Amino acid sequence: MVECRYCGEQISTESDDATDPDYLDHIAEEHIHDLSDIDEKKLRREWDGSVKEAKSPDYRFSAAQLGAATTIIVLFLGFFFVGYIM
Repeated sequence: MVECRYCGEQISTESDDATDPDYLDHIAEEHIHDLSDIDEKKLRREWDGSVKEAKSPDYRFSAAQLGAATTIIVLFLGFFFVGYIM
């Protein structure tokens, strides 16, 4: 078991080492924006690369999808209010 230094949660791991993959997965999933430089280096070693991708915002919708949704909402509200006024 390793105690998370960010939230205090006890993470069940195979070893008592803070470089255990289960612990690193926990801090990557739960505390990616709060990582110390040391933990970031541990993650880079574990993931063979950069943590910048994990820290970048995850946009679920593209600009085209947002534009289409906005257009539909505006048309719906327009027809609703025009029908309500008349």
